[in-house]
Amino acid sequence: MKKKCINNKNSNLLIKAGLYLGLFGLLVAAVVPDVSASQANEARDDAANGSAQVEIKEDSVAGTRTYYPVRAADREYPSSYAGKTERHWIIRVLLMVLYIIIFLVCIYIIRHYIFTINRLFGRQRQPYLDVDTADWPEVTILIPAHNEEPVMAGILGALLEVDYPQDKLTIIPINDRSADKTGEIVDDFAARHPDIIKPFHRKKGKHGKAAALNDCTELVETDIMLVFDADYIPGKGLIKQLVAPFFDPEVGAVMGRVVPHNVKRNLLTRLLDLERSGGYQVDQQARMNLRLVPQYGGT
Repeated sequence: MKKKCINNKNSNLLIKAGLYLGLFGLLVAAVVPDVSASQANEARDDAANGSAQVEIKEDSVAGTRTYYPVRAADREYPSSYAGKTERHWIIRVLLMVLYIIIFLVCIYIIRHYIFTINRLFGRQRQPYLDVDTADWPEVTILIPAHNEEPVMAGILGALLEVDYPQDKLTIIPINDRSADKTGEIVDDFAARHPDIIKPFHRKKGKHGKAAALNDCTELVETDIMLVFDADYIPGKGLIKQLVAPFFDPEVGAVMGRVVPHNVKRNLLTRLLDLERSGGYQVDQQARMNLRLVPQYGGT
């Protein structure tokens, strides 16, 4: 089980809220009665031949044209286009896109209900959970870090206390051009534990986590490689739990579950924890139960 501090600057929730609000606004616009092409032609013909006085109100901003028949000389009932709006073709295209999005969202909701029902009432597959005693293989742990001074000591200290054979564990902290004391913290731990911690100070190359991992991967000599963010606090049994599935020759990748430890800080952290719980406890476990391909994160 991995613990991770939720970043209050995480904007995923706000982005999603904005998207949903935007879709809701388009949906409200979509329910306005829309005039068909034949009805629009009918209104124009009525206005041209004088069979009805048609008041046309145009909205250049919204790209719409609304028809209001004032008098119909040869009709007992109001015209079929009364009060309806002829939208610009761009608006029609946007509405069609909206309907497609709504359809896909409905499919996603149905899929998630299936996953939820499976998670609540289905058989839970956790075939490697009880593996505790084995001939554990050598493992290399990579920790990409850029300006991670507040948390770097925490993850290194936690990894040194994990329940895994120390002679089969190699920890490579990747100091990716940090401007704070991240490099000093890494070197201090390496000086005290030279057999386990092998620091990699990155001075050049592309910026970013992916590039740092690509450069450091060339130093890995073990068959199994684990990747942790610097703000993770691995539990003592986590390494064994992650490595155990690799005894199955059909397993090629494993991902752990993130458990935030500052959930009660504020409303945002609580909402993000709810999102993570839904993702890991429902979505990922249901994928495991149904023998589907899981979604793998970057750490």
